[in-house]
Amino acid sequence: MTASWNLDKVDGEDSVTVIPSSEMSALLTDVEVLSVLVLSQNFIATYPFPEAGEVTVGRSHSVEIYVDDPIVSRRHAILSATPAPSIRDLGSSNGTRVLGQQLAPGTTQTLAVGDVVMVGSTALLIQRGAATVRPRRFWTQEHFEDRLREECSRAERTGSRFSVACLQVGRHVPDVVVRQLLARTLRTSDVVGECGRAMYAILIVDTQPGQSRVVINRIAADLSQVAAGWGVAEFPGDGKTGDELLAKAQIVADEPGPGPALSGSEGRVVADAVTQELFRVADRIAAGDISVLILGETGVGKEVMAEEIHRRSPRRARPFLRLNCAALSETLLESELFGHERGAFTSAVAAKPGLLETADGGVVLLDEIGELPMSLQVKLLRVIEEKQVRRVGGLKSRLLDVRFLAATNRDLQEHAARGLFRMDLYYRLAGATLSIPPLRERPGDIEPLVRTFLLQASRHLGGQPATITTEALAALVAYRWPGNIRELRHVIERAVLLAGSAPITPAHLPVEKVEK
Repeated sequence: MTASWNLDKVDGEDSVTVIPSSEMSALLTDVEVLSVLVLSQNFIATYPFPEAGEVTVGRSHSVEIYVDDPIVSRRHAILSATPAPSIRDLGSSNGTRVLGQQLAPGTTQTLAVGDVVMVGSTALLIQRGAATVRPRRFWTQEHFEDRLREECSRAERTGSRFSVACLQVGRHVPDVVVRQLLARTLRTSDVVGECGRAMYAILIVDTQPGQSRVVINRIAADLSQVAAGWGVAEFPGDGKTGDELLAKAQIVADEPGPGPALSGSEGRVVADAVTQELFRVADRIAAGDISVLILGETGVGKEVMAEEIHRRSPRRARPFLRLNCAALSETLLESELFGHERGAFTSAVAAKPGLLETADGGVVLLDEIGELPMSLQVKLLRVIEEKQVRRVGGLKSRLLDVRFLAATNRDLQEHAARGLFRMDLYYRLAGATLSIPPLRERPGDIEPLVRTFLLQASRHLGGQPATITTEALAALVAYRWPGNIRELRHVIERAVLLAGSAPITPAHLPVEKVEK
């Protein structure tokens, strides 16, 4: 069963619930109070869905639903209330898509609660309930850091105080949920921006010593269901520059609390002696700036390890970006990695910086590096050696300061022997190598992982913490886990759903997990 996220009110408080898709797809009726959530890269707002007649969606400030997106047309589409809620494309330049399907110009598509409409690169989400979110801009990391530097200069001149908070969010939580909760909760004067992967930074201006903690405690209470961690740094006690303040707030947000240390989508648990030694080595490697090659079977937590290295490194206040080398075609991968100039190919209507440029000063994880085409291996090698990048179709190179991490489940040396991977690139990427053992070789991690995933799954469903019987736990510990941590997490999520409020027993586990 698929599910969608929704925001509801419970006893006057915001809460995040999961709505089965079968309920979300029920057609809207004209007696419902509806709203449209607008979520672009740097802007979020909600608008009332018209109770009668129609409203225009577009980039023009004269339309009823304004969308801050350069590739949205000035008058892009029409939302209509009767005879049923619907949308009609007005012949926009970049089209309108409903549930992934492109609308022909002039075509009308009926809408349902939970439907996602894409206009340009902006999502419109049809929701039940009145519009309650005031428009709020979400700053990019670069612009937020510029704004923070300005605030540091102002505070230095005037003697004022301010604070910076970092919110670490579980990556299972959609951006739309986090941003809507932030928009509802933050004060008008607060400034919020991106601060790396699954993290938001909040600038809380004009706060006296200790007062920021009161503000953050209130915000944290409102966002308790999506927050994985908070960190706060105060000017000037915790730092006098933007970089110092962000680094301090991020370190606190990343510090593990009581119980297993968690990180990433699959969770970091350091219980088995093998895992403890691995992370001790990783901490020492993180302090340097050499490239790191992370090896391991599918699902062992290679991306989690990469995120840990970034968090423990001197670059922790700078971007962490991940590119899956197996997910894109060769042409698209080249454009995403190196960027392109206007006119470099047919659809290049504007210049675009590549992933490497946007991560300047930070860390780039090249996931599935063994799938990188040979032609791009040559270009990547040149970037690493020369510390410069040239966009597709460009004539000049740009200086680049990036730390490379790479991850793969392939034997790259064997690939190189077969002519499938460049040995010189391998040596450049493998400045240090970390090999993560499969879960079956570190059984001491299984029970803590099970406990961790039980708690996470219960929180996501909004229920009481799930429990597990001794027999079910023993079956999980005895299983070989060919899919490693990822497989274990999926099994636990399924078991929590099947068990409901009862303890998890072997009957709630897949048959192969309990067979001797």
